[in-house]
Amino acid sequence: MEKRYKFRIYPSKEQERLIHVNFKCSRFVFNHFLAKQIETYNGNGTYTGLFDNAKELPTLKRTEGYEWLNEAVAEALTYALCDLDNAFKMFFKRVKQGGIAPGFPKFKSKKNSHQSYRCKNKIPKPPKVAHSITVGETKIRLPKIGWVECRVTKQPEGRILSATVLQAPSGRYFVSLYCTDFEINPLPQTNHAVGLHLGIENLAVSSEGETFENHRYLEKSQKKLIRLQKKLSRKSNGSNNREKARKKLARAHEKISNQKTDNLHKLTTELVRNYDTICVRDEQVAEKQRDKVFSKQLADANWGELVRMLSYKSEWYGKELVKIKKTSPSAQLCSACEYKHKDLKPYHYEWDCPKCGTHHDRRVNAAANVLNEGLVKSTKNQAEDTF
Repeated sequence: MEKRYKFRIYPSKEQERLIHVNFKCSRFVFNHFLAKQIETYNGNGTYTGLFDNAKELPTLKRTEGYEWLNEAVAEALTYALCDLDNAFKMFFKRVKQGGIAPGFPKFKSKKNSHQSYRCKNKIPKPPKVAHSITVGETKIRLPKIGWVECRVTKQPEGRILSATVLQAPSGRYFVSLYCTDFEINPLPQTNHAVGLHLGIENLAVSSEGETFENHRYLEKSQKKLIRLQKKLSRKSNGSNNREKARKKLARAHEKISNQKTDNLHKLTTELVRNYDTICVRDEQVAEKQRDKVFSKQLADANWGELVRMLSYKSEWYGKELVKIKKTSPSAQLCSACEYKHKDLKPYHYEWDCPKCGTHHDRRVNAAANVLNEGLVKSTKNQAEDTF
């Protein structure tokens, strides 16, 4: 089992300088070997992989004029090569698949508001007894940085493999710990199943008729964002006042993101605790967001993150998440007799079945159909696993 913990850190001025040195060195190594890869490919059409680049890295660090690379954490530079290798692997994979833009790896810019580097947790050798990454009650120790003030909201479980230090656009610093080798106790079985219909007016409606509010955090903060964006546009490029205005705008966006994440965590945890099987439609959010009318509302609802959280929490706690096809006619189908009402319009929120006379709420009926189809798919999957 694997898990990540993200904490906010409060480095001193000297620690900030060291963090930015690691940002700079990791970025330089990534860009240096990307430029070399492009030059090599244009020259003889070959690709140098991670192994060849890793062998050349120590030579680069000893080269005159590049001694400053030794000030960074050694593993941070190696991880930069791994990121470059993964970027090329994904590029070649997309070229092979076709249908979408391949997305050739891009150079990293120091002007990018997102900066990060990764470091490995080394196993101590005698006489040392402490790991290179250690979490205390109010501090965390990082390689070549030392003990940093940290808001530790929860003690990490398991074995820490690596830590990613990052700076958000708001200027705040965070550390993300990657942990493994720990067990999560499954939640008690409830013998209940639920279907969910995702929407914009309500974030979700269950097959039992329960509605989960869509708080529309982005929409509520729209006036404030417009005001801050106007203030930013009036500032001169490169000035200190522009940087202050940019951080204010970034912090406003960060607050909205935190509000949405907090709400989704509470909702998904409640669902996983109360139900053993959760059924949802496999919504193609990226395709729907191309609609200019509803793109902003869909981004505010954050369906993709909701389903992602349900997926890993179901796996953690011994529950089941079932995704049904997006083409399923869940809204037009009567959940009682399976009659398909082809004349049903999108603005019909309530309707009576012409065949059995059952009165339906459109969203609750859609959720009930998602549940019925999800249970059938779940039974098939269990039968296949048995054989």
